[in-house]
Amino acid sequence: MWKSKKVIGLVIAITGLILGGCSNTELEERCFPMMTAVGYENGKITYRDAFSKEDATGQLGAKEKDYTHLKVLVLEEDLLEQKTQYEKMLDEQAETEQFPRNTYVCVVDDIEDLFEMEKNISQDLGTYLEEYLKKHEEKKDRLLTLGDLLDEKENQTMVLYLPYLDVEENFVEWKGYVNTSGKSWQESEIE
Repeated sequence: MWKSKKVIGLVIAITGLILGGCSNTELEERCFPMMTAVGYENGKITYRDAFSKEDATGQLGAKEKDYTHLKVLVLEEDLLEQKTQYEKMLDEQAETEQFPRNTYVCVVDDIEDLFEMEKNISQDLGTYLEEYLKKHEEKKDRLLTLGDLLDEKENQTMVLYLPYLDVEENFVEWKGYVNTSGKSWQESEIE
């Protein structure tokens, strides 16, 4: 009887650790990036986050970034053109599993245009882009995710095409597609 109670207690404790995650960081000590933009500048891969509106108004300095709610990964076109750096970024993501595999992926020419636009929208940039992509998904093929990119890097069976977005007059516009080799771009028929 005594041993069975110990075993049950141990099972409950282990289950709690598994379901609760390994992080000891309290919820109020975390911030939640909703979008991450990845670029290539001065020979280095760069990351820049856009946070939830609640986090954006608070003090981010001491908070731990929690990417579990990340909605969109935006790749700057320059990164795709640097094939070795693009693959390095994917390798890092496969190894660290920092970003969720179901995060949508798109490409832009200039990340700064997106962050400038954020000042003029009522929601966070990640949610805005996710809703925009989903709204246009019905008019085209399925949206690609980070998991799709990681799987394709491993399998190397096809070229993937990512949505190519542009910011014009503080609005996002779907311009077409760019393939993951970063070499070709085609206009979209999506309005």
